[in-house]
Parts: sequence; C-alpha cells; structure tokens
Amino acid sequence: PLAEASETPKRWVSDLKFSPDGCTVAVGAHDNLIHIYSFTMTVAAGALPTCGLTLKCKFTKHNASISHLDFSLDGRYLQTNCNAYELLFSDATSGKQITTASQLKDVTWATWTCTLGWPVQGIWGDGMDGSDINCVSRSRSGHLLACGDDLGLVNLFRYPCSIAKSAALKFKGHSSHVMNLRWTVGDGFLVSV
Repeated sequence: PLAEASETPKRWVSDLKFSPDGCTVAVGAHDNLIHIYSFTMTVAAGALPTCGLTLKCKFTKHNASISHLDFSLDGRYLQTNCNAYELLFSDATSGKQITTASQLKDVTWATWTCTLGWPVQGIWGDGMDGSDINCVSRSRSGHLLACGDDLGLVNLFRYPCSIAKSAALKFKGHSSHVMNLRWTVGDGFLVSV
C-alpha cells in the first residue's frame, strides 16, 4: 500500500529522489516540507510488482517550497534547497536538521542537483539573483556540471565549480527557461527540458 493521506505532502511535489540503495525516498513539496519514506517492492512469480511507502520522518526547517534535494552516497544525509535560497542539511533517518555544515565537509553526495553549495558557487555571475539558474546536474563521473538558466542556455562547467564567475561552455537550443536537466548513464548525453 502507498502512504496514508495524512502522511503525504499537502501541496504539489517539486523534487523527489531515491537513496542510492533504493530503500528510501525523499519527497520535497510546496508545503515547505520534505517527507522521507521507506520504500519496499515485492516481486512474486507471475504477479505484478507491488510497492509500499512508509513515512519515516519529515524535515520541517525550510521557510519556502523545496526546489532541490540530494542524498549522500551512503543515504544517511540530505542536502536541500528551497525557494527562499536556503541550503539546509538533515539526517535522512530522523529528519533532524544538521546545523553545522562543517560536520558534513567530508560527505560524498550521490548526486548534485542543488543550485546552492560550495562546489557550485562559481555558476553564479554578476547581477544574478537566486532565480536565474533553475537547475544543475553533476555528471555521474563527477567531472562536469551542467546548469540550465532563464536565458534558455545550458552551461557546462568543470566540477567542482567553486571559483567566482567560472568560465563555461554555453549551448543554445531552448527558447525560454531551462527548467531541468540530467545526464544519461555513462554521461554520454545530457537531456534538458
């Protein structure tokens, strides 16, 4: 069975990620909350798979709707952004906030889709506000960072991109805002919408 209605977001979902082991799902929504679920799948011979979600905890410290979230490689931590331009950290098993970012300085992140953080600070140019860059995606190899902006550009940086106003390759193709992008398995292609 899926989660009970009382355990689900009250407003629309804006980001969703599975932990690297596939056993946890974090759901960020426009109710300013991150719902963290245990995920199970049962496959019986000759039957369709069944899935189940059980609410483990909620992360409640953001002041605006959730925009991006990433799990650590071990699935223990979450880093999250919201539309108030906050970068917050939490324990994915308890939902408790980690208020000292230096505690996580050696954590390896399974993905990097947050638009805020030390390794992506160089994507922001002069005069940009927090809404000019809509999405980022680190390549699976960890060498490249793609970002989509309000000008319809896909920008390609080296990762980490921590030097202010870092140089980028710029690719045109969209007529308006690039709202999301992801690398394919093996980093052979980058898909943008």
